[in-house]
Amino acid sequence: MKRVMPRTKRNDSVRINLEVAPAVRDRLERLKETAELESITEAIRRALAIYEKILELNRDGDEVVIRFRDGTEKPLLIIP
Repeated sequence: MKRVMPRTKRNDSVRINLEVAPAVRDRLERLKETAELESITEAIRRALAIYEKILELNRDGDEVVIRFRDGTEKPLLIIP
């Protein structure tokens, strides 16, 4: 099932040009496909939201932990 987030109105948008290496473009494309997103823009938007949240949690002194299916946990180290 394709997940779609609501789009902003066109007049609420700002166009930016982003120059990245081909490998970065490939990673963004894979992320888009893996997450079943409509666009690379949506992949970037979601990645930014997650990164902002992780930084916020780290600033507050909380530890961000990844929990695997087998129950093991590993701290997520973020270098600001």
